[in-house]
Formats: sequence, structure tokens, C-alpha cells
Amino acid sequence: EKFNKIANERAININSLVRPTDASLMKYNEARTPIVLEKYKLLLITNPKSGSTVLKQLMRRMMGHEDDYSVHEWGADGLPHKYPANGLNYTAHYSLEEVEDMMTSDEWTRATFVRDPKGRALSSYLMLRPTMDTRELKRVVRMAKRGVFTNESVLQEMLYDR
Repeated sequence: EKFNKIANERAININSLVRPTDASLMKYNEARTPIVLEKYKLLLITNPKSGSTVLKQLMRRMMGHEDDYSVHEWGADGLPHKYPANGLNYTAHYSLEEVEDMMTSDEWTRATFVRDPKGRALSSYLMLRPTMDTRELKRVVRMAKRGVFTNESVLQEMLYDR
């Protein structure tokens, strides 16, 4: 009852999939806000440490932007991750109704890419521990080869309980 009253006061459709409070859709965040390619009716949901740099480079090309940079030279000006330098469109730039349509319409394609969990865990660990010595690096690589990182608690212990 209370929720319905608030929804009516704020003119929110309680049956709507997308809400103004959906930060990942309605507020820009370089790591989690979906990229919109209207021409192809494509919504790309990127995931950190899963090739998002190359995917954003591809999205820029599909939007007609020229790439004067190699992937390894990007970064000083925010490319390809920082808006507005990257020139990409995000769901945060659209109305609730438009995002709702993108998320639910059969005319739109929604895509995401994932990465092998072991490789992603190792890559994340190395990114968070840039000062690790060679001995520790070898230990992490051995653990990854044995499949230790399939147990989330072991990875959390290595990352946070050091």
C-alpha cells in the first residue's frame, strides 16, 4: 500500500522493469553502464577484466569514430573508458521509457561477454597487487593452474586478508 502510494505520487510505473533508482542503467559508471548503439539496436553490457577495452574500441568503430590510438596507448585522455572522451552512448543518456524499451523489446539485442573465471581472477589479483614479488606471482600462477580460484573464499582471502 505504502509503495503504491509513493509510486503514484512520483508517477512511477510499478510494473516497469527500469526504475529511476537503477544506478547501473540510469547513472553513468564506466564499468557497468550499458553502451547503446542505436543504429544496430544493440545494448552492450561490459564487464571489467573481460576484454572491455577492445569491446569499447569496437563500439567506437561501429559508431563511426576513428581510432588514432593503439589499445596500449589509450588512457591519457580517457579513451576508451571515459565519457565523454570516448564518444560512446550509454543508457544513462536516455529516458526511463527509452531504457525500458531497450531492455525489453524484441527489436533490441542485448549482449555481454564473459571470461574464463580462473583467468579473470588471476588478472584481477595481479591488477590489485601490482607490487607483488616474483615468488608470490609464481605461487598465484600455480594456484590458478590447480583451479584453486574456483573457490571464491580462497580468492577473497588472498585479495583482502593479506
